[in-house]
Amino acid sequence: MIEGLTRMYLGRWDEGTEVASILDMDLSAKAFEPGARVSVRVAPLYQSAAVLAGSYSGQLHLIDPEGAEIYQAEPMLFDALEEQLGGAAVR
Repeated sequence: MIEGLTRMYLGRWDEGTEVASILDMDLSAKAFEPGARVSVRVAPLYQSAAVLAGSYSGQLHLIDPEGAEIYQAEPMLFDALEEQLGGAAVR
């Protein structure tokens, strides 16, 4: 279904589009107090045995209710579609 919708809207399906489409980011909560630790899990929605031809990265940005950035994580690098865990401290 993801591939069909992507082909319909973008007119193409390639490795980069697949990686962007199937990665899911899960935070330990949706609201945090200053000083709290945010746990982050990034994982594909489904498993793929294909070896990635390229390298990809994703980056977590936390924003306050007014839209100001309060945290920017180091990029997470992906050379395989595998679960990654990370975290951040809220300022």
